[in-house]
Amino acid sequence: MNHNNKSSSVLVKTLIAVFSLTFLTLGLYFIYQQTMLEKNCTDRIDGVVVENYIRRHQHESTTRVNGRVTERSGEDRGATAPVIEFVYKGKTYRDTSSVSSYPPKYSEGEHLVIFINPSDSTQWYISGDTALKTLGIVFVCIGAVFAAMFLIVLRGGKRIV
Repeated sequence: MNHNNKSSSVLVKTLIAVFSLTFLTLGLYFIYQQTMLEKNCTDRIDGVVVENYIRRHQHESTTRVNGRVTERSGEDRGATAPVIEFVYKGKTYRDTSSVSSYPPKYSEGEHLVIFINPSDSTQWYISGDTALKTLGIVFVCIGAVFAAMFLIVLRGGKRIV
C-alpha cells in the first residue's frame, strides 16, 4: 500500500470513528436528559397551550429554466413550540417548550398534563412528549451504523463474525 492510500485510509477510519462517537454521545446525552427530567419532575399539574411560538427561518425556492433563474419565492416558516401556561404553588407560569414540531403538535387552548420539578419550577415537561428520548434513540442508531462501518473498514472488509 503506498503512502497516499495509507493516509487516506487512516483519514477515513478517523472520520468514521469521530462520526460514530459524536452520534453515540449526543444520543446518550438526549436519552439522559429525558430520563433526568422524568426522574426529577414528579409533581403533576395541568397546563394550557396559550399560543404556538414559531421558530422562524426563511425558506427560499428558486425555479430555473435552462439554467436561468425564472422565479424566486420564499416564505417565513418554521417549527412551532407550544407556549404553556400553568399554575404551580400559587404562582402562574408561562413558558415555551424546548421541543418544537412542524406542523404544530398542540393546538391553542389545548389542556395538557405537565410534570414539574418541585425543587426547580423551570424544569418541566409535557406528559407523553418523548421527543428527546426518540431523538436520542435515532442518534444512537446512527452512531451504531457508523461504529459497524468503522469495524468493517478496520478489518479491511473481512468478515467480523
